Amino acid sequence: MNYMPNAKIEILIAKNQEADNAVARAAIIGHDDNIRLSIDKRRQVRAILERECMAQANSENATIESFYKSNAEISEFISLWTKRGQRIQHSLDLLENIEYCDLILDAYIPDIWNWKHDLVILVHPTTEHIFNALLNRGQKNIIAYVEPNTLIDTKKIKEGSNTLLFADNIRELTKQIAQIRTRARHITKLYCDPFHKNGLKIRQDIDNAVKFGRKDAQINVNTNAAFSRSWASNILKNMPKMANAYNFCNFKVSNTDDAIVVAPGPSLEKNIDLLATIQDNIFIIAPLRSLQILEHHGIRPDLVVQVDALSDEDARYLVEHKPKKVTNLFLEATVNPVFFDLDAENIIWSLIQEFPDIHELYQSVPTPFKAPSVAIFCTRICLALNIKNICLLGQDLAIDGDRMYAEGATSNLKNIGHAKDFDIAVPGFWGGEVKTRQDYAFYIEQYELLAEQYSEIDPLINLFNATEGGAYINGLKHIRLIDFIEIRGLKEKNQKKLIHLGEVNETKSAQIQFYRKTISESMQKIIRISDKIIEIEQSGKNTAGANKKLQRLLTSAKKLNSQLPILELAMQNEISIAVGNNTITNSIPSYSEFFCDVKKVAKILAAAAQA
Repeated sequence: MNYMPNAKIEILIAKNQEADNAVARAAIIGHDDNIRLSIDKRRQVRAILERECMAQANSENATIESFYKSNAEISEFISLWTKRGQRIQHSLDLLENIEYCDLILDAYIPDIWNWKHDLVILVHPTTEHIFNALLNRGQKNIIAYVEPNTLIDTKKIKEGSNTLLFADNIRELTKQIAQIRTRARHITKLYCDPFHKNGLKIRQDIDNAVKFGRKDAQINVNTNAAFSRSWASNILKNMPKMANAYNFCNFKVSNTDDAIVVAPGPSLEKNIDLLATIQDNIFIIAPLRSLQILEHHGIRPDLVVQVDALSDEDARYLVEHKPKKVTNLFLEATVNPVFFDLDAENIIWSLIQEFPDIHELYQSVPTPFKAPSVAIFCTRICLALNIKNICLLGQDLAIDGDRMYAEGATSNLKNIGHAKDFDIAVPGFWGGEVKTRQDYAFYIEQYELLAEQYSEIDPLINLFNATEGGAYINGLKHIRLIDFIEIRGLKEKNQKKLIHLGEVNETKSAQIQFYRKTISESMQKIIRISDKIIEIEQSGKNTAGANKKLQRLLTSAKKLNSQLPILELAMQNEISIAVGNNTITNSIPSYSEFFCDVKKVAKILAAAAQA
């Protein structure tokens, strides 16, 4: 299908025509370096045009051929020239030669390639030359999958503003792929040792790592884009109350090696009365949304957890229907401020690691993990507390008929989802199949990865699933709660668990106010710089002086942003759109469009810092 090109695409088509002509001119001269450079530039402009084509067509499947086709002779020349390296009999020794490395890249880097955003995975590199060949050509994102104990002299690898990550096992590779912050629309896997004895399995493992890593990365991007602005604003609003609470780094549990993670799935009803009989000598942790039903059955969990920010409307609804009393309430510092006002005996807080300036202010330690759901977060808390036997209860991750939650578990929730969303078949706890939804299917995968990870880290850790319904989770020991109680001898234990809170934070109010005042003043600077950038671009002036002033302002904005991690967090949605990370591909915004958004966010943060 042909689409009507817009002005931006017309400009990019002209740039692609010029890129093709540059390749033709370089081919006539015949110097390899010039040909290589012109083809690499052509890859980049084709990648930019591809993104705009997708935005124009509102489809991830749109191609640049819908708008522009290269001259057939130029395309044929490029194909023949780039494939020269494939005619050489490959060996690992050849990778010691930088010229051979360039030939390999010529052959295996795709015709459409964004050197800033796309990802190269080097499989079993043994020398720094292949890294430098990539970096010399402008490659930003590189992950190396190396054999354990492989020695690569990283000091000889060219330094720069690149992302260079290493992994020596598949789990770590999956994690590293998930950490790539820009959306890698294209991923190229370069197998430096294609004749490896375990080559087929390695390729399958790496394909799986890419699949799961990209999914994890996109979910993180989507979550950050949706909530990061409220997270940043909430942190600034919560800071005074954090000074009068406990930090999680000092929280300890003793006199028990057992924990129950209670989730509000429909199967919770089967065992909630049994849970009450052992609550004195087992650590019970639950999301805040599970507390209502636990209170109803006389169970007071040792730690109640709220990590979701929630909208103002949802947060107010929860507070209006809040539980009677909470003993120990764990809050991520990004939560809606209303949660710090809940009737809790003790509030324990934690904060993600992206804010070293705030952690220095409070003398706190960052949250030592991340998790995609509050129940998995609770499980990670238990692991961080060195509890060896962790048992899931009510973590159905599936629907029971048309029931998503246990009776009474949703009384303080405004939005609970729809049964119709549960359309994915997964193995059930008792065999057969049950139905789950997309986000729950991802949580099942994450539990399985967590179980695999800890089976290697600490074989003394046991993860049990006593949900007795819902989905089957590979890697966990599926068991009835009554059998878990018997195996662990919980009814016979006389000693009671002990909870240690540590000391209340001693950060002074004046220090916090000074920090927030500094943030407010910095946001005003950002607003002034944004106004000037918008004014220059919208004036339409394309003089050398105007461009020079624009570049100075952009440099000032980047420098100021690098000093303000809270601004970068708040801007995740806008950054996601700018670099093409969001689910639907958008057109690349102009400077004035982007900095209009920067102004809006800076005003929100300035107001939050003054609240």
